[in-house]
Parts: sequence; C-alpha cells; structure tokens
Amino acid sequence: MLLFVCLRVSVISNHPRNADTTTVSSQLPIVNCVKNLCLPLMIIAFLLLSACRTDKTAQHIFTYCLELTPQNLDPQLAQNAAEMCAALNAFEGLTRLLNGKPELAAAQSCDISSDGLVYSFTLNSKNRWSNEEPVTAADFVFGFRRALSPELDSPLAMALFSVKNAQEVHSGLLHADSLGVTATGVYALEITLAAPNREFLRTLASPAAFPCNKKFFEETKGHYGLEAKYIISNGPFSVTFWDGEKLRLRPNKHYEGKNPPQSAGLTVFFDADGDKRFADLKNEPYDAAVIPASFAESAHKEGFNVRELWNSLIAVCVNRGAAGTGNPEIALALKLALEPEFYAENMPSFFKPADGVIPPDAAVFGQKIRTFSGGATALSPNPDAARTKFNKAISTLPGKTFPQTAILFPEEEGMRELTVRIAHSWQKNLSAYINLEGVPAEEFRRRLDSGEYAVALCPLLSGDGVSGFLTAAGKASGENLESLITQTSKADSAEFAAAKIREAEQILTDSAFFAPVAFTFKCVAVSNRITFGEIENGSPDFWRASVLKN
Repeated sequence: MLLFVCLRVSVISNHPRNADTTTVSSQLPIVNCVKNLCLPLMIIAFLLLSACRTDKTAQHIFTYCLELTPQNLDPQLAQNAAEMCAALNAFEGLTRLLNGKPELAAAQSCDISSDGLVYSFTLNSKNRWSNEEPVTAADFVFGFRRALSPELDSPLAMALFSVKNAQEVHSGLLHADSLGVTATGVYALEITLAAPNREFLRTLASPAAFPCNKKFFEETKGHYGLEAKYIISNGPFSVTFWDGEKLRLRPNKHYEGKNPPQSAGLTVFFDADGDKRFADLKNEPYDAAVIPASFAESAHKEGFNVRELWNSLIAVCVNRGAAGTGNPEIALALKLALEPEFYAENMPSFFKPADGVIPPDAAVFGQKIRTFSGGATALSPNPDAARTKFNKAISTLPGKTFPQTAILFPEEEGMRELTVRIAHSWQKNLSAYINLEGVPAEEFRRRLDSGEYAVALCPLLSGDGVSGFLTAAGKASGENLESLITQTSKADSAEFAAAKIREAEQILTDSAFFAPVAFTFKCVAVSNRITFGEIENGSPDFWRASVLKN
C-alpha cells in the first residue's frame, strides 16, 4: 500500500494542473478555521513524500540550465526566467503559490475585514534573513514601497495597483507614506486595498510583494542585487555565488518557514546555445533545462518529462514612424496580404498559425484566458483589397515608389524560415520586395525599444505575465492599452480580468500596425529521476524537489 501511495504522489506532482482559486472572502476563513485539521494531514503528506524519496535527495544538488543570464537578483526587478527562478527560490512573500493556489508563507495568519479592504497579517517571528536578521513587517513595507517607487520603475509594479494609493505613489502624485501598507507591530502588517479584491492573496506571491531589508539595502550603496554579496534571502535558499555562467543557491540555514528545501541546493547554469543545452541534458549534467521547442519530440523519446507551454505570440509589427510602412494604408495592406495558408506551409511543429492575439496557455489568476468567452473578431486576409490599398498609398509617396524596406527579426529558432515565408507572401500579393535583416536577440530587443526598424517580426512572451505581454504588444503596435492593462492589474476576479484582456486583444486585432502570425511554446525538459511541483508557468520549485528511487 505504501508503495502504491508513493508512486501516486509522484505522478501527481509532475502533472500540469488547472489552478482554480477560491475567492478571498471564502479562502481565509478556511485557513483560519481548519488549520487544526490541516496540520495532521500535512504531517501525513510529508511522511508519504519522504517515503517516496531516497536519502539521495538530502545530498543532491539539483542542476537547471536556462538560456538567459540574470541582469540582477533584485526580486522587484525580476523579468527573465533566470531572475524569476532566483527570486522565487531565494525569497518568500506573505503567500506562495502551491499547485497554482495561494497559501500563507512568510505570514502565519491573516484576517480580512468584513468589507474586504483590510488584510491584517501576523508574520512568523522565527523568520530570518540569510544574514540572521529577523524578517519584520517593516521589511515588507519597504519592499512594497520600493516596488512602487517611480525611481525604480519596477516592471512588476502594476501587480500591486490594487493596494490603496499604489497607482498614485507609482506615478509620483503621492508620497510613499500614503501607500496602504503599514507595520502595526514588529511582526504585524496591515494592507489596505483601494477596492475589494478576491485575488489579492495570489498577488502577494509575486516578487513585487517580496520583503526588502532597508538597512542591508542602504549598506549596498546602489549595488543591491548586482552581485551575490549584495543580496540576502528570506526564502528556502540563499545565493552563495553568481557570475555570468552560473548561479549557486544553497539551503538558507536561517530559514524557519513552512517550505524548507529537501535537497542540498540548486545550481542554475546559463547557456545561450540551445543545441548544447539539450546535449548536456541528455548527458546528465543537468536535472532540468529549458530547451529549444524543436527538441521537444526528441526529449519525449529520450524519456524526459516535458512541459510544453504555448505562451508566446509571434507578430508582425509595423513602426508608425517609419517612412513608407508608417503610412496607415500601407501598414493595413501588409496585414491584409498575409495569408496563413501560404506562410504556414511547412511551418515547424513548434509553431502553429495564430488564431488570435492571446496565446493558448496565457493565464490570469491561474485560469487560461481562452476558457472565457468573448474572443476577438479577427480581420480576414484579403489579398485583392491589400493590393488596391497598397498601390493607392504608394501613389501618394515621394517618387510614387515604395522605399527600400527590411523586416527585422531575431536570429532565433525557426524565425528566419518564418520571416522568409512572410516576405514571400508580400512579394506574391503586393509585388513588394522587402529585405530580411536577422540580428542577435539582444540587438533585436535594443532596436525594437529604440524604434530602429520599419517592420519587425516580434516574439511576445505571455510568461512575463499578461500585463507584461500586453504592455509589450501595445508598445510594438503603438496602440494605447494602458487603461485596460491597469484595470486588469486591479481586477478582483479572473472573469473581469479576462474581459479587459479581450478588449485589449480586439484593439490589437483591429490595428493596422499589428498582425498575429504564429504561436510557439516554451519547453522545459526534466529528468525522470527527479520530481517537483511548479511555481508558475512551468518553472520548477526546487525547494520541493526530490530524487526518486531507482
């Protein structure tokens, strides 16, 4: 019987889950009222999980390989996968997402006022930073204020806009003292919202809401998070080493929270060469790796557990300020001339034609957006109308000729082949000869940000969060989505957030300067000798990882 239970638990821990959450009003009474019942069950679950793993886990240092290196280890600035991995394993907020649902973490209790506006947290007084300093309510106050500081310009700030005066503080209209986050005692924290938000506990699991020790921060003198010695952790792991090739996380010996690591640590490696990442994974230097989508099928055949997350959109973006293509009629002609049947011919298996703007696995509050009704009405291709518009617009340009133009794209997996098909589509339907300009990914991002392009084929990742995805799409298209993004960040339900996201999707669908082309996926391959749960978007939560029996 014990063997059966162990195997069952192992399978469940690797299975992708739909993360439905209860509302705040019903969730907290459950936390407060049945904790005496949950404790024995948690002990039983822990014993069962312990029986499933060998003593190897306690001695094992897990290894994980990612493509991009962290630019910093400041959780309030975390953006790419490496930065998020470091933040979510080395830090801990008031809550943490377990199997997609928020549970109390650094907080040991939470009470909510009857009107749903005031959250009163009591922290675990045993919590310590990795430098042995206690984790206090003041650390959370300072962390929130930093995240919303106009000077910091955190990419995650919008996640906290449901807090009272957060948006005004972020815009510089109010001083940080006005923020609705207050330390009412050394280990007592009170957060006041601008309006009730049933999903606020989920928000508190974001790195935007992580604590920051003000004394240590000021001692770094502007270097916070830029080197391993300039960061301290309050989570299961602490950072012991970081350079351009690897990040070393080891158990935080001062951690007294609810989620202690089961292993001897985690080392995250960084390698931009996708072929090499997969080759090294097969040769067993790594326990898990983000691999090119083209290797997903091979990884399955090799016996790896593979998670494919369709969370990226590839879109044609036209620069409104560019000569020729910036003309709205020319931009619309380019969009109408794109025939999916043509450019999708012989498309690699890791691409599929986009039937909208929002990727299939993009989620809000743990629920896939596509499960909600109200999808955007797409603009159908029309080569004849495209040619008419194109020729008419060309006749108004100087010299009545289409200027020499190139389509910019990042030299990433499958992008050149897709760009070639798109350029051929324009040549076929418009007699427009557009050159190809492939550049390294970092150069592509720089030029996109600075507007140094006429037309670009842009990968947009919803793994950065739907708000981040829409912000990037709005910037690339020149469409103003700010109000809808803000409403999404303040949403108190998945239904309301999805409705606002769908409105933004319709604006992008109607835009002459933005054309969805294809969806692709992020691929995480994991050795079948280990098991772990998930944090978000397929990212492993290594503090729960175990080495399985042979």
